[in-house]
Amino acid sequence: VVIACISTIVIICEKLNVFKFVGSLLGILSPLFIGLIVAWLFNPLVNFLNKKGIKRIFCVLLIYIVLIGIIALLVGSILPILYDQILSFAQSIPVLFKNLENLLDDVLNKLKGVEGIDVDAIKTNILSKMESTSTDLTSGITTYVVNIVKALVSGISTFGVGLIIGFFFLLSFENVGETLIGFVPKKFRKDTEKLTDSINGSLRNYVVGIAIDASVVFTICSIAFGLIGLRAPLLFAVFCALTNVIPFIGPYIGAVPALIVGFSMSPTIGLLTGLAIVVIQFFEGNFLQEMIMSKTTK
Repeated sequence: VVIACISTIVIICEKLNVFKFVGSLLGILSPLFIGLIVAWLFNPLVNFLNKKGIKRIFCVLLIYIVLIGIIALLVGSILPILYDQILSFAQSIPVLFKNLENLLDDVLNKLKGVEGIDVDAIKTNILSKMESTSTDLTSGITTYVVNIVKALVSGISTFGVGLIIGFFFLLSFENVGETLIGFVPKKFRKDTEKLTDSINGSLRNYVVGIAIDASVVFTICSIAFGLIGLRAPLLFAVFCALTNVIPFIGPYIGAVPALIVGFSMSPTIGLLTGLAIVVIQFFEGNFLQEMIMSKTTK
């Protein structure tokens, strides 16, 4: 009954384009969410500087000057390299697919003597699909690169608008908390305020810890992949750092594309890429994360 009800609701929502509307609404409101998150993250620092006798507006301006300077430095130094690597990687996809096909062909040829395995059928299915995928990717390389660039520009624009909204939120962020607490009955206000402060502090420290951890993973992966000779090392380092945030399965998701590209280049690069990821994840999981999260979340 529950499954039938959920299925009915999903079908009705699809027919009425509710999901599309919600997606569009979230896209429009995303700068607002970014602004709220920026204000929420930097509010303690603003309060700290404010207590030192600096006016709140100057505290916010100082933090934003430093923040925008760091972002500009990172975008100016990393984004052009990342763009070049994406373009180079996109152009080399046909060659990588061909190398991967040859590697699979060699592996399957070695299995020809094994009883119960129809190697020819497997080769026909897998290699034909890979060939068609390679052809599709080759014909659409320009479109893919243009779409990636558009997505990056759109993302930067949205983040920029979010930063502007965050600036105005930060100027009076304390009033927002006081307004929300005002809706709580008087006898529960003190406990509610204490609890929300505790949750806010812990959650904020956790987010900061995760961001530091992901940044360190990105730095180590980009250096390791670059030394190994993996194509587009920054691109795969970004992917590994982002997926590393996902508990348990994240590191495995991040490893798959890098390993595929590594083995398509050569077995040596593939093995070295796998070894590098295993060593980095072992170090991150057993030492780095414990050290960072224990310091940030106490």
